Amino acid sequence: CTFADGKLNNRAEHIFESFFHIAIIIAVIPTTPIIGWYRIPPLFGLNSIFYSVIGAILGLGIGIMTTRTLCNITGDLLNKKNNSYDELDKLIEAAGNGDVKAQRTIAELFLQGETLPKDLEKAVTWLKIAANNGDVEAQSILANMYIIGKTVTRDMDAGIKWLKMAAGYGADNAYDILASMYAFGQGTAQNPTEAFKCAKIAADNGIITSYFKVATMYNNGDGVEQNYREAYKGIKNISPSGPVCLP
Repeated sequence: CTFADGKLNNRAEHIFESFFHIAIIIAVIPTTPIIGWYRIPPLFGLNSIFYSVIGAILGLGIGIMTTRTLCNITGDLLNKKNNSYDELDKLIEAAGNGDVKAQRTIAELFLQGETLPKDLEKAVTWLKIAANNGDVEAQSILANMYIIGKTVTRDMDAGIKWLKMAAGYGADNAYDILASMYAFGQGTAQNPTEAFKCAKIAADNGIITSYFKVATMYNNGDGVEQNYREAYKGIKNISPSGPVCLP
């Protein structure tokens, strides 16, 4: 009963020993009724003791084969568990060496509570480590967590902080969200000028919803000088083949 590395470790030895005891029981059970409870007539000059011995040998063989199968199955399961521990050790080592993807993955494992025990505090800690090391996904996850307040206490200032950081690292959808927050004063003071700046950056990078924001702001003169020509350009970006009604 061996593991993938070909070595029989202590756990495997204990398992094999337990299963071997089962094999002995399987071997003895068929002999008991033959010796004690029944009188088997002699056959070909052989008495019941002979049949008891044969039964014991067959029972032992079946028991050993069953044991071996069970042991192999258990060994495979333990191998998989050991491999998962090895992968986790490598992940932790990579995270300690500054791998932001590994750091974010550990945070997600703490959030999920499957491979690692669920721990929101540790999850947030690892997300912040990854976010401060420039991981845009971690920054976006933190922003979402703090703005919604689902897994942490709601903190709009913290949410905007992480959104701005994600935007600074190239998350164009973060600019789009910031534009809405500044435009409507959600979690921050209403600031049409900042709303337009954020929407324009997102629109210039292909965020469709920001095309509409920019066109609307040019049309209404919100946060930017009113300019119907620019508004029309924005409309064409949204719908090249048909009219769009702006609020």
